[in-house]
Amino acid sequence: KKHEHPRAFQSRAYISWKESNVQNLLKQLKKLPEPPTPEHLAFLHRVIDRCRKEMKSLKDPRAQIFEEEPVRDCLLGIPGAGKSSCIKLLRRFFEECLHWEDGVQFQFLATQNTMAALIGGKTVHSWATIPVNYTDAMNKGTSKASNGDVDDLFLQALGMRWLIIDELSTVSPELLGLLDLY
Repeated sequence: KKHEHPRAFQSRAYISWKESNVQNLLKQLKKLPEPPTPEHLAFLHRVIDRCRKEMKSLKDPRAQIFEEEPVRDCLLGIPGAGKSSCIKLLRRFFEECLHWEDGVQFQFLATQNTMAALIGGKTVHSWATIPVNYTDAMNKGTSKASNGDVDDLFLQALGMRWLIIDELSTVSPELLGLLDLY
């Protein structure tokens, strides 16, 4: 089947970027009854800076590919430190500033339904279409997609810019391996 080139698809991710929207969001956040802590803002600025860098690279007609490695950061903290608040800040930035759609340019994942519901996300199994049965999961990893062509997960992740996994420590190495295999 014919599919759009990934670079062309991804280059549209930052088409709605306006620096004024980013600055307005940051001002709004500081005026909240419970504004983000300096640590929350540092986390958000890290993501904003990375998105800014990607945007510039993807818009550069001379650049053939975005050569930076994907960001593989971990947000750590004791219970109640505000990790979930950071995820909510990310969602606001993605949706309000970049006009991204959940499940298209970004996805929040967790290992359990209750955890996924708290962050407005999906479970790793459901998003990656990983069968819960181990044998079925391994068989799927070694076979072609049901249509004999490109796997649905590949198409689903084609325009994905950010994949955030909440409570990563609860994800088994086998599940991460299957996610990588798929």
